Amino acid sequence: MRLLAMILKRRRFEQSHTLEDRLPMESSRLREEAETMKPGPAREDLLRKARQAETGRTRAHGCARPAYRLRSDPEAAPRHPNREP
Repeated sequence: MRLLAMILKRRRFEQSHTLEDRLPMESSRLREEAETMKPGPAREDLLRKARQAETGRTRAHGCARPAYRLRSDPEAAPRHPNREP
């Protein structure tokens, strides 16, 4: 039983940087690595991952804004000024 408990125990650790900090660093690292490579599928994969990290950063930032959060209370966040309720 003890062995099973050790196997099923989830390994957890705290991130030293926030997601919003890590994504730009990862994107920069991937772009720098891609610049050193010859054109080809491996380079395109790195550039694709860099774009995904940039997209994730903008989406993570947008989701943190109160106007874009999902809410059960319609009055919880301000409405867009040009839209009717």
